[in-house]
Amino acid sequence: MSTVRNGTRKRTNGKSEPTEADLIAQTKVTLPPLEWRRFKRLIRKSERETLTAVELEEYKKLVECSEALDVKRLQALARLAQMRGQSIDEVMKQIGWRSGSDET
Repeated sequence: MSTVRNGTRKRTNGKSEPTEADLIAQTKVTLPPLEWRRFKRLIRKSERETLTAVELEEYKKLVECSEALDVKRLQALARLAQMRGQSIDEVMKQIGWRSGSDET
């Protein structure tokens, strides 16, 4: 196994491992802006209980997508904390973590 130097990837058993930069980038992935705005509108309509059947299906798909992205973001955050030997809270502060619901 080689080590990470100058942002290059280390190899373990012939497989490429993500660098810190890769993991930080993964923690910042969210829904695209248009989808995020649509999702927020559908959330508001859901809270008012005014979603149509078509909107409900769209809302469910966006929830699934958003949750899948959150899982990947959290996995990257955990790997980054492990790689650095720091707590998740410390890493969150260092990288300026924003939860998916923090998006504007």
